[in-house]
Amino acid sequence: MTTSHTPNPAAVALGRLGGLAGKGKTSPAKAAAARTNGRLGGRPPTRPALVAGVWVPCSLCEDWWCRVHHFHAADCACPEIDTWTAAGVDPYGE
Repeated sequence: MTTSHTPNPAAVALGRLGGLAGKGKTSPAKAAAARTNGRLGGRPPTRPALVAGVWVPCSLCEDWWCRVHHFHAADCACPEIDTWTAAGVDPYGE
């Protein structure tokens, strides 16, 4: 069931402003929250954690496949094998 109604002119005006209102300005409360979150560690790192079993045998060839980056291990953005072994982690898994 649909009904037609007349939109509120004030709501229409605010909708037109959208993200333009206060563009480039942050409220003091939001800035304080961002600083607090930054001190708590902020965004998590984008690099994968060094966990065992990241590289598995490729089903199409005899190379190793990276389950994190979805590339062959030789072509992915994972750290070199020396970094894995120095951390005491074996990236090769079944």
